[in-house]
Amino acid sequence: MPRLPVTPPLGLALSLLVGCSPGRESPNDMDTELVRREVSAMLEALRRYAAAGQWDSLLGLYADDPNSRWHEDGRGRYSIETMRKGLTSLPPGSRVENTYRDTEIVPVAPGVATVFTLFETRVADSTGSGFSFDGVISMTVVKRKGTWQIIAGHTSSGKR
Repeated sequence: MPRLPVTPPLGLALSLLVGCSPGRESPNDMDTELVRREVSAMLEALRRYAAAGQWDSLLGLYADDPNSRWHEDGRGRYSIETMRKGLTSLPPGSRVENTYRDTEIVPVAPGVATVFTLFETRVADSTGSGFSFDGVISMTVVKRKGTWQIIAGHTSSGKR
């Protein structure tokens, strides 16, 4: 049987995805319902912090990692710092109201899950004026120091 070439970056990525490290539980040993509950709670915190304009708390839900990234509509790569600058440049009293539906949380390996959800977002200033858009979000979340955080994601919008 021919061997597939596994380059170091591919090997690292595969190891992270399947949790290949000594002593780690296998994906079949995970408490998938617990993972789903914990990640759902993280999504609720994300929604709550955005609606309250609590940007520092919201950004704490993103992994502060050099490999973290967020893409929108197939373009752009945003770091946590870029996101922080964008959010803190909003006028005081601004808020972002998110609604998620048809959310799927899939535990992939211990401490790693994927999230797929449809969303509706309304961005409003202190007077209630604003704009809205909807679409789909996919993200990878990791559990670090007991907390689920977003390490990578993508948003595709249906309208702006």
